[in-house]
Amino acid sequence: MMAVIKKSRISGNMMAPASKSHAIRLVLYSLIHDVNVQGLPDSSDVAMAVDFVGRLGIIRRENSFSRHREELKHRADLYFGGSGTTLRMALPLLAYLGGEFTIDGDRTLRARPIKDEVRALSEAGISFSSDSIPLRMSGRAVADHVAIKGSESSQSISGLIFALLMNGGGRIEIVPPIVSRHYIDLTCSILKSLGADITFSGNVVRINGGDMKEYSGHVPGDYLLSSFYAAAAYATGGDIRISGLPEQESWWGDHSIVGVLQESGVKSSFQDGTWHVAWSDSGNGITMDTSQSPDMAVSIAAFAPFLSGRTTISGTEGLKSKESNRILTITRTLSAFGVSVSANGSITIHGQPSMENPVLDAAGDHRIAMLASVLSLHAGGRIRDADCVSKSNSGFFRDLAAMGGDIKLVQ
Repeated sequence: MMAVIKKSRISGNMMAPASKSHAIRLVLYSLIHDVNVQGLPDSSDVAMAVDFVGRLGIIRRENSFSRHREELKHRADLYFGGSGTTLRMALPLLAYLGGEFTIDGDRTLRARPIKDEVRALSEAGISFSSDSIPLRMSGRAVADHVAIKGSESSQSISGLIFALLMNGGGRIEIVPPIVSRHYIDLTCSILKSLGADITFSGNVVRINGGDMKEYSGHVPGDYLLSSFYAAAAYATGGDIRISGLPEQESWWGDHSIVGVLQESGVKSSFQDGTWHVAWSDSGNGITMDTSQSPDMAVSIAAFAPFLSGRTTISGTEGLKSKESNRILTITRTLSAFGVSVSANGSITIHGQPSMENPVLDAAGDHRIAMLASVLSLHAGGRIRDADCVSKSNSGFFRDLAAMGGDIKLVQ
């Protein structure tokens, strides 16, 4: 699908898109306890998580997911599409459930690294046919102490937290450096709110069991998905209020983008679950290390051309193994609009778009499609493979159109 976007001004009020990070964790929690969740996002990643628990025997009735431990399946052929989050969190759960499973995914997922996760689970007693998908795994992990490198993915560690909690408890030693630490914090926060006794200090996570309870509630909004609407308003001289976001945590995380923009001079404020962003000429270039939040790099890149001065994004190594090599796709997208951008260790961005109506390819990457959309609303543009936004937010273009975006989707 191609998105044909004309210059438009984005303004208005909207509800934040639901967080797929929260949603996937809540769906996987159904392997531990019953879940009644409202507002699951229309996201292919979340659909993969729902399919995964269903294939293991979880029964879904509308918003309800029921766990029957004795009925969980120990043999299954599992397909994860392009969902790296679901795959990496699922592998430890399968290891501690025990059995024989075949694992596969699409072309993009086959390229994403899981070697360190496979190595850690192998040491816990699991047999793997390969250290990349497609693969077969068999056995049952019983170790209550697991060591795993923290440099490959935080999702593997979140999966281990779930798995050890399901198994009664244990200890995870994370070999530094730890990337995207805040997603481990998020997992701990969600499970602690449901009764788990978990501590995460330094490089060690201790899971001491807990009195777990049913989850009943809504999926909260997603800050980084919301940031592309905020950037679209800022880039086009608009004013936007995005509601339904969770209260901001004390630890660094996706919510920190509100403060990052505020500190740069952007009119960015948060109150009572609503994020307000409005155009002003006071925004200055941003210098930040995104190693702890690689996805935020794309959001910052969406604002950068409309800020005064230079924006420098460091800690970009983790961008290479996302849905696309985002170092390349960020620079290619910005360059297509005539923005001055270089990538030599860090990504440096300076200057507004100087070219109108380019044709570009989203490269199957939902966040790159959203970045290109922000720039296209400012300068016009056509985006191939635009339907890849469905990985996280299938309503993206509909929401923009409702707030003034002149957008046509063509097959």
